Amino acid sequence: MTASYFGLGVFDVLLLVTGLAVLDALGLVRSGRDALRHSGLALVVGWASVGVFESWALVVGAPLTRWVVASICFAIAAAGVLMRRRVPPRRLRLVRESGPSRLLAVAGAAVVFVQLAALLWRAATQGAPLQWDAWAFWLPKARAIFDFGGLDTAVGGFTSFVSPSYPPLVPALDASVFAFTGNTQASPLAVQEWLIAAAFFGALWSLLAVRVRPLILWPCLALLASLPNFVAMIGSSLGDEPLMLLLGLGCACSALWLLERDARYAALAAIFLAAAALAKNEGMPPALALGLTMLAVAFVRRPRRPLAPALVLLAPLAAYAPWGIWIRIQGLPPSTDYRLSDLLHPALLGDRVHRLTYAAHVLPVHLFSRQQWLIAVPLMLAGALLAAPRCPALSLLALASVGTVIAGLLAVYWIGSRPVAWYVLTSVDRVLASAVVMSVVFLALLLGEASRQNPAAVP
Repeated sequence: MTASYFGLGVFDVLLLVTGLAVLDALGLVRSGRDALRHSGLALVVGWASVGVFESWALVVGAPLTRWVVASICFAIAAAGVLMRRRVPPRRLRLVRESGPSRLLAVAGAAVVFVQLAALLWRAATQGAPLQWDAWAFWLPKARAIFDFGGLDTAVGGFTSFVSPSYPPLVPALDASVFAFTGNTQASPLAVQEWLIAAAFFGALWSLLAVRVRPLILWPCLALLASLPNFVAMIGSSLGDEPLMLLLGLGCACSALWLLERDARYAALAAIFLAAAALAKNEGMPPALALGLTMLAVAFVRRPRRPLAPALVLLAPLAAYAPWGIWIRIQGLPPSTDYRLSDLLHPALLGDRVHRLTYAAHVLPVHLFSRQQWLIAVPLMLAGALLAAPRCPALSLLALASVGTVIAGLLAVYWIGSRPVAWYVLTSVDRVLASAVVMSVVFLALLLGEASRQNPAAVP
């Protein structure tokens, strides 16, 4: 077991170095002090970047051995070193807090650290996940990649399990953990997922602290760390877990591009949203909604600079394209749960309107449940109203991206082939996790902009 955790440590060091190289290429890390501050951001950037390239490597037939994964990390890092000369450095200055209000910020930070400590204890003691989906296809797919040396289509291979057309990023990253630990035990995965969650909070702090006062930022992060369903998702080994983290980071970077007009944030958003599109099929709609909203804002305001948001819009499509081609080549059947083409048949939609009304009645109950999500979504809606007079584009970005997740879920329930009550029972809380995490990320930014004494000139 000690050797397993040593191998896991080596893998995470590679991810960290990869992420630092990417941030170095963007001019955000040019000193040891910068590297320390952005270590959480570096780890999740490396994790997302390597996951995308591993997915592409699997499509072309490469195995995910230790040396292949290490080569991917070194290649990304080398590209970052080559790019650093063309990008000037930028030190992201923190918004400071003074006076008694610092006590509230410290209290929020304490809640985050206590919650993370409790999650670490759970990961170290409980180990393996308990959810049915994790053992039905997420972990078996990762083990198939590890055992078969790639995306094998034979019996027992990657395509033998439920939802064979799901993108491979999550199983690929889990298979990388297996490769470095030397076995397929699920216990080290729980620790790995905790580490990524902790890095997620570190990344949000290092990013959002540029615009949001600690008085607002840390209580918002404390709210996020206290959400019952969010806590339950960490260490679950479900695809929804990395998806909610990637979309949350993508929202943060997209919003910061809108506020700061710095292409570095657009580049980071492109990385996270590309990875989200390869994490689950549900990652593509909100990723496109973020890109389209950014592009619309770029055309409305002056001066017009649509290149960066256009790249953000194209990133998830380009990342998914090799996987889509591979699915067609292999002749994998489409999902039997629903067909998106059914949305183009009015008669069928009319026959199933009872499904839509049922879902529209049940979904808000889950979304606004204080037992599951506290009051995160109502707070975000209130924040969007408060920030709208000063920064309508940010409010639009928040409502469009979160609304897309909800609208997509309603559409699937409407056209699904199985009983709608079964869909709600088995998926609603997991899928809504992404919408709620995005809501809390936007909440911090919305409150930060609404409370700024000198608001930025953002439409």
